[in-house]
Amino acid sequence: MGIDGFTFFNRYPIQVKQSENIGRNIVDNFETALQRDKKDRGYIIALSFGKGAYEEVARVKKDGLFIELLTEPHSPIELAIIRESVIKELDRLSTVER
Repeated sequence: MGIDGFTFFNRYPIQVKQSENIGRNIVDNFETALQRDKKDRGYIIALSFGKGAYEEVARVKKDGLFIELLTEPHSPIELAIIRESVIKELDRLSTVER
């Protein structure tokens, strides 16, 4: 749950899931994380999404939140590497801000 990283230029939140058929609850939790960080846009990357996820994205769009669901064609191992690099970047940024 929450935010795994941010886009480079605009600092939009990113969440990475190493799962298939991501549901509405994941999008709903990400929506809460976006609001907590006062962001209006973010990305969820996963192997695949269920119908409920797409429906939730459409619903929150009416409220001014833009969540993009991205399917990742990489293997679970490659997703783990991507996720690890995001975590390392978050660690690096947290030490810079102190």
